Amino acid sequence: MLKYLRYNFGKRNKDVNKMENLTKERQLEIEDLVNSLLKQNGYDENKDDYVDISDFVSKLNFNAGGATLEDNVDGLLVVRDRNFKRTDNLGDKVIAVNRDRSFEMQRFIIAYEYAYFILKYKKMNYFSHRKLIKEKMKEDPDVLYFAESLLMPRSSFNRLLKHFKLKGITGNALIAQLASIYKVSINDIIDRIQDLKELEEIDKM
Repeated sequence: MLKYLRYNFGKRNKDVNKMENLTKERQLEIEDLVNSLLKQNGYDENKDDYVDISDFVSKLNFNAGGATLEDNVDGLLVVRDRNFKRTDNLGDKVIAVNRDRSFEMQRFIIAYEYAYFILKYKKMNYFSHRKLIKEKMKEDPDVLYFAESLLMPRSSFNRLLKHFKLKGITGNALIAQLASIYKVSINDIIDRIQDLKELEEIDKM
């Protein structure tokens, strides 16, 4: 496992809050879409927690894995028509992640590139996307939210959140427990808690 590295895909502060660019209706649409995809691929929200993202995308015919990429590239997505001329045997759908990134970040990159495919793909002979470090401040909020929802499914996350709180686990200990289970960064856990709290408030209205 690579050395743990905290990263800031969804960092919340007064200047940058990507989720503010999404309406609650859009967030709920993405939650429903993610939930449907997970269920179709064997995820049980009542008992499953951690999502093996590599296994998940492989079931959908993606070849995902670590690769030697330029330092400024986090990952890339390539989707090719079966008849597209190629010089490799990697398959029609490929997600490559920079092998120099942390384990948690590699998981997020796979989820992010898959989300990009689901939300942005247009049928063509060759479709590609590169996730660049310099563009972190320009992350697409739809894609970002989809990736977080996929790695931390709503029902599962809320179930564990309530479970730990009933056991008296709160604050940093709670965040650390959830980060350990879902194999994501501390910042992503904080963002997910806040986003779901806001959605729960909408549901009660």
